[in-house]
Amino acid sequence: MAFTNHCKKCGAEVPPGALCPRCGSKLARTGEHLTLTYERRPVTDWFSWNAMLRVVVPVIVLALGIVLLIEGRAEGGAGIQAVLAQGFFWTLMLALAVLLAATALMLWLQGTETVRCVLDAKGAHLATYLRNPTPLRFYARLMSPRSMPDEPPEGREQRAEGLICLRKNDLPWAEVRRARYWAETGVVLLYRPRFWLAMHWRCDADAFSEVRAYVEKRTARKRRPRSGSQARKTR
Repeated sequence: MAFTNHCKKCGAEVPPGALCPRCGSKLARTGEHLTLTYERRPVTDWFSWNAMLRVVVPVIVLALGIVLLIEGRAEGGAGIQAVLAQGFFWTLMLALAVLLAATALMLWLQGTETVRCVLDAKGAHLATYLRNPTPLRFYARLMSPRSMPDEPPEGREQRAEGLICLRKNDLPWAEVRRARYWAETGVVLLYRPRFWLAMHWRCDADAFSEVRAYVEKRTARKRRPRSGSQARKTR
């Protein structure tokens, strides 16, 4: 991984510099960016599980909470104990186990994804691709192969590699409210707002420090100078 620049004239990715080594046109500083590419399997990716469980678990908890509330208002503490001791509670637990097994099967059928992350002056851009996918891999994502374009719009390079773009996510630096870094696993997390995870990606240990420094530089916010009255109050 290294800094590259995109030449608008010939469309090539070239090393940073004043001129494009291929066509000789002038390169803009705003075109410099970092590109990360890696593969992931959703069935072994915590964030893929988290996205699914944010739907499954609240449904089970809500159903149990409604039943306990109704029984508590009608029968009091004895009604709540009866619900937990009888078959309804274990029926919900069985339903949760079935949903978890179905989730694991769906994530396993999704296969391997190729993720490309581009960091530039505007923000972070994440794209997820499938390489020569079968219809089953689309159905496992609750998608239809017919919904995908015949020719992916992401460029000649991706089409030549047989990559089909599933989704794209763009996050401007100005909208990032918090960033976290997991050095042990090479994960970078961006939040918008501070409590909601908007984007994440992984990078190699060798590239982690460079990526972190670049993100910190782009997300750093200048402090407003305090007025004279505010300065006197803090003394």
